[in-house]
Amino acid sequence: MSRRWRARYTPIGVDVNPHQLRAAQLCRAGAGWGVAATAAVPRAEPEAPLDGRDVQRLIAAMRQRGFRGSQVVLTAPPEQLLTGMLELPPRSSGAPVEQLARVEMSRLHKRDVSTFELACWDLPSPARAAQSTHVMAVAYAHSDADALLDLFEGQGLNVCAIDTQGWALIRACALMLADGFAVNLIVDLGWDVAQASLVHQGVIVYERGLSDAGLGRLEERACRVLKCDRDAARRAIFAAGIGPDRPDTAARADDEGGPQTALDQAIRDHFQEAADDLRISMSYVQHRYPDARPGRVLLAGEGAVIPGLGEFLGSAVGIEAVPVVPVGLEPGRGDGAAENANPPAALAKAIGLALYPDS
Repeated sequence: MSRRWRARYTPIGVDVNPHQLRAAQLCRAGAGWGVAATAAVPRAEPEAPLDGRDVQRLIAAMRQRGFRGSQVVLTAPPEQLLTGMLELPPRSSGAPVEQLARVEMSRLHKRDVSTFELACWDLPSPARAAQSTHVMAVAYAHSDADALLDLFEGQGLNVCAIDTQGWALIRACALMLADGFAVNLIVDLGWDVAQASLVHQGVIVYERGLSDAGLGRLEERACRVLKCDRDAARRAIFAAGIGPDRPDTAARADDEGGPQTALDQAIRDHFQEAADDLRISMSYVQHRYPDARPGRVLLAGEGAVIPGLGEFLGSAVGIEAVPVVPVGLEPGRGDGAAENANPPAALAKAIGLALYPDS
């Protein structure tokens, strides 16, 4: 019974963010995977520290939605992670690359080597430095990991892994990535932060936060512009969207100088810095890997379906930009709970966590 369950169903991926908890579980569908269940619950106190009440509400929602088992894979909050791009001796020399990466991260971030967990992966070597092993490393403090584990395991769940958001997104949108010789950008437009992960030859080669481009900050600005509450501001943002047909100086004929025009400008200003960051990030990676060609921009997170945003961000780097449709979730289907409906792109991290390879 246990063996059959493991073969058919994945663990439950749980995406923790300041606005919502999202969960997804997949099951075998022929040679691939299909999404078996999803759930999303709002946080009891948005942007406050996660507590047991949030986890209890998620568990209750998962029971109602038909999730199976108690194994979960979580995301590490990105603000708690320490990262570094390291140049180490070549593996062919027999050097203990992983151990050296741990020591170097300890030195870089002034942390004792015994106080954190480390994950690292080899990067494609830049053309002018092919004799070294180039590594991206991510460290997570034991104290932060233990606090997260206690919250979930204290409610009877079994945490089998903690993963990074970037790698969860790679797994979720694997079928949408251009070929391995291209540079793809996965842009996570979340509630609190927005982040770009640049993927080349199947690995993350660069990550960058996008200048306060999280939706929470935009909602705050829309509230001030429209003099309304956050729910109304959120609806107005998704109704207004952003597009090339609304230049900075243009005003709507029926609202010249009014709140709608001000909202249009606020939305554009909010994402303009993110667009500039994407352009800089792509330029950096193309300089590092001059033989790589541009791939595509894949938009994940709550903001991925803001009308016109894909065209706006894609034009910044000169390549196609589309919302993510995660593995196992057909286009048009999202979380079915009407009060907390999520489009597929918002469920991408939870689905990618469920596909964690070693669970």
